[in-house]
Amino acid sequence: MTEPLKVIALISGGKDSIYSLLHCLQHGHQVVALANLYPAPSSNELEYDLNSFMYQTVGHTVIPLYAKALGIPLYRQEITGGAVEEGVVYEMREGDETECLVPLLRRVVRETGANAVSTGAIMSSYQRTRVECVAGRLGLTALGYLWQFPVVSGSEGVLLGDMGEVGLEARIVKVASGGLDEGFLWENVADVRVRRRIEGAMRRFGSEGDGAVLGEGGEFETLVLDGPDGLFKGRIVVEEEDREIVREGGGAAWVRIKRARVEMKDQSRIEEVKCRVPDLLDPKFRDILAELEEMKEDSPGSTTVVSSSEAKPIQLHTTTQDPNTLHIALTPNPSASSISITGQTQDLISQIHTLLTNHKISSTSITHTTILLRSISDFTTINKLYTTLFPHPNPPSRITISLGPLLPKNTHLQINLTLSIHPLTHRKALHVQSCSYWAPANIGPYSQAISLPLSPGREQRVVTIAGQIPLIPASMELSEDKGFAFDAVLGLQHLWRIGTEVGVGWWGSVVVFLPRANFDFNEENARIAARAWKCVHAPPDGDEDEEDIDLWDHKHDSVNQTHGARKGESALPDWNAVAGSKEPPPFFAAEIEDLPRGAAVEWCVSAGFTTSDSAGVVVHATVSGKGWSIYQTSIANQMHTILSFYWSEDGAEMDEALADGRQVLGLQGRDMGWIGAYLDKEVKNFESQDGWVIPCNRIWDGRRRRVAGVLVWEGVVSE
Repeated sequence: MTEPLKVIALISGGKDSIYSLLHCLQHGHQVVALANLYPAPSSNELEYDLNSFMYQTVGHTVIPLYAKALGIPLYRQEITGGAVEEGVVYEMREGDETECLVPLLRRVVRETGANAVSTGAIMSSYQRTRVECVAGRLGLTALGYLWQFPVVSGSEGVLLGDMGEVGLEARIVKVASGGLDEGFLWENVADVRVRRRIEGAMRRFGSEGDGAVLGEGGEFETLVLDGPDGLFKGRIVVEEEDREIVREGGGAAWVRIKRARVEMKDQSRIEEVKCRVPDLLDPKFRDILAELEEMKEDSPGSTTVVSSSEAKPIQLHTTTQDPNTLHIALTPNPSASSISITGQTQDLISQIHTLLTNHKISSTSITHTTILLRSISDFTTINKLYTTLFPHPNPPSRITISLGPLLPKNTHLQINLTLSIHPLTHRKALHVQSCSYWAPANIGPYSQAISLPLSPGREQRVVTIAGQIPLIPASMELSEDKGFAFDAVLGLQHLWRIGTEVGVGWWGSVVVFLPRANFDFNEENARIAARAWKCVHAPPDGDEDEEDIDLWDHKHDSVNQTHGARKGESALPDWNAVAGSKEPPPFFAAEIEDLPRGAAVEWCVSAGFTTSDSAGVVVHATVSGKGWSIYQTSIANQMHTILSFYWSEDGAEMDEALADGRQVLGLQGRDMGWIGAYLDKEVKNFESQDGWVIPCNRIWDGRRRRVAGVLVWEGVVSE
């Protein structure tokens, strides 16, 4: 997105699609066309409401006037079909009303050369996923600048306030319960007094915080008549006698518009469009950045050493491998060792197809992949082939890094897979492909997050998350000259927003990848990232006096929504659901060869776990011995274990420390769910067995100690 895009603005006449168009202009893009879908004409009525799942149709007779009012060509097409596919996940489905977009957008692209499409979706995954599906098929970049706007701005009311600030006149043309009655019809929703009335009605109805203030649940719909002069060359005028109220029953009512006209403005006073762009960092992460920038040199600290004979095994019960989850490391066959990157990628894809066939599962059972490349420049090449594995929506989450010469000789890539044997009906995904202010879009075959039940019938879920680099979401570019601390905090905020959206309350552990190009600074960069991880997990201070806030107001007041999670979300970290130690999840920084886009940092969590009042996590106190340290977390019927071992100061062999730590774990020679390891390149003769291994140049823990290796276990607790 380094060059301005030629944008098709999907418009319904509603406030969101028009305001999203303004943000396209704000970012320097050219809106070359307006596109709209409308119901087939009715012989008996001047206008009617289709009540479409996908498209707003109230006020559709006014839409042709936007071409004159905005001075932008308008393309329209009739809506045919209905909601054949009603789920959030959408694939091409014949007869579904979504498919009407395809010929409409194709015609616009053919006549204008457009390469992007904008939509006004704010919280509706139903609409967003359908536009993204069509955009992807047509090769168009999806722009959704309003997506999750309440999250990035702090509350729902801020968005309506921003619309009012730029002079948007958005009249309410339909109400459908949600605490609103026909007395709200034809009011300007961007007016502060009307907004307060809506917020009051939503509080009484108990639906504030679910997008109701913005009409996201269909509580109301709007029609924009005017806006800033830089966009609206003319104002749409509807006289009182040219509209009437239609009552549908059940509290629903809408405005039928009989006639409308455009009243042109004085072109000599038109000014450039300026709308507020949300801050890149929200208050919590701005505070963390400020703390990092003031951070002084500190000592690595010390750890309590407990010998294996003194330490008690800290597992709750014996653990075994989870039969519902497979962790598999794939390398090219020896016969393919001299083949090109394309040939080795094809070889691995063939191995994956064979693996899926043998287990009688499809590629939708793959929940996460880690792709290890010799050269990051091969990313584009392998991506085209990798995409063929996932013809269905919502591919697995993914991490991609370059290991350079750390990969075996003549090996261009390796792929580590996590596969689930759970029924696919329990699989959930977060797969946002639209550029917004929220978090980086998925430009490629991966999802931000995939979640599954820890085991069938369990309330808690385990979540895999894609690696997060510090891209600016709205432009999908890296920041320039803001320093490592800023990059680390921005990438961490991406991880937090994704985790919060899918209900994560606790992480298993995190590895921050650092590129070798920053060799001289990586020890300090590891320290900065470790401090950010510690800051973001700071437990609430229970000793401070509570503010004198009415609890009912605190729950419902949109201004206070920033003090905790939105309704329906878990807090992250969810300290209320954590029992045992108050230590944050383990942190490690690993120096590898390179990262995508030349990023300075990538945050990669081992797993996320959802929490609730009735299902939490138990964090066991870290146990350390001579050359090793163990951290365990138990979640429902599973145990997540991190064993790190260190370079010995007295010359003891690494396998001694490793054997010592395994004995304390009670493993006694058994792998028992071991899934992988991060190893310093100097560690020799390490038996990988069935787990994956990521060799690294250097590794540090959260206390600035050099680490020889980190082993990750996941086991099912025997009950």
